Amino acid sequence: MASAGADHATVSQARGLAVRLKDIRFIIALFVLKEIVAVAGPASRQFQGICTDLAMAAQLVLDCRDKFAEMRSDNTLSGLTATWKRIDGDAKTFASQHSIEQTEIVERRRSKPLMAGEGARDESLVGEERLKVSMFVPVLDQLTMQLKERFSDEQVGER
Repeated sequence: MASAGADHATVSQARGLAVRLKDIRFIIALFVLKEIVAVAGPASRQFQGICTDLAMAAQLVLDCRDKFAEMRSDNTLSGLTATWKRIDGDAKTFASQHSIEQTEIVERRRSKPLMAGEGARDESLVGEERLKVSMFVPVLDQLTMQLKERFSDEQVGER
């Protein structure tokens, strides 16, 4: 039989995990992962098939690279902004549907000290903007870079 101390530790860990699972940052990260799998998943499944030829594989890699680059582009009407808004909105809808109270990222804006000779203060990002810049953009950059490194233009017959 387990000791009472182990049961308390397990209960404490379970409560901590439950709190983290209800954090909007975690939910947004899951929706980012869902977006990535929506792009890379079909190519991955096709690569695992028995009837994939090299031309099809090259086109799948190029399509994934193009889609990730499109998601990364920072246009106001399409690309990163539209993709991020959709992810953020879907995550918040999911959270409200599952009775998760906190659907906004609450952070204190940190002020950076004004250095000698500087005329203006740097604005620090908070909330969803900071999450986008610190998590979503690096993920897209890493995916694009890895696809370019692993499948060079010569290998995939870049058009």
